[in-house]
Amino acid sequence: MSKAFLYVIGACSVAIFPNFVQADFKQDYVEYSKILCVERLGVCRNQLATGYFDVVINATDDDLNAICDGKPRDTRASQCMMLCEMQLKGWMDERGVFQPSGYIEYMESLPHKADAKYWQTVEAVAESCKFYKEIDGCQNAYVTVKCLADEGHKYGYDGFGLHYLTYVVTVYV
Repeated sequence: MSKAFLYVIGACSVAIFPNFVQADFKQDYVEYSKILCVERLGVCRNQLATGYFDVVINATDDDLNAICDGKPRDTRASQCMMLCEMQLKGWMDERGVFQPSGYIEYMESLPHKADAKYWQTVEAVAESCKFYKEIDGCQNAYVTVKCLADEGHKYGYDGFGLHYLTYVVTVYV
């Protein structure tokens, strides 16, 4: 068989079955992103286990996976891991109070371009969620993430809360 024939067969396969290639790439990307998310949340998990929030909290693998899957549990461990991650990203201060300017700055640092409406929405969402002050920082983190998601959704954008909290910039080489 000639190389030209093999190239034609390969090109036809991609043309006929493009969704398989795309689906594999998407699945690989989702799995890789989740691995990175779990690794990064491991830092917070270790801090919780050493009493970072004035008490030792043992986060389970299920807690980490739930957050990285975008479905955080309403548990102390999940809430405190979100607080830890929000502090690392500059969304919350050391007392657990939401910092709209830190959230906006983080959103601006992401590698995506958007129109003026998007940036107005980011600012409006941040402003809407700055008033949440629950009993403690861990609960505040949980409520704030839910607020960011809910407010973003009102403007027609998904992912303003937990998605961007667990977002990992990945590059395939």
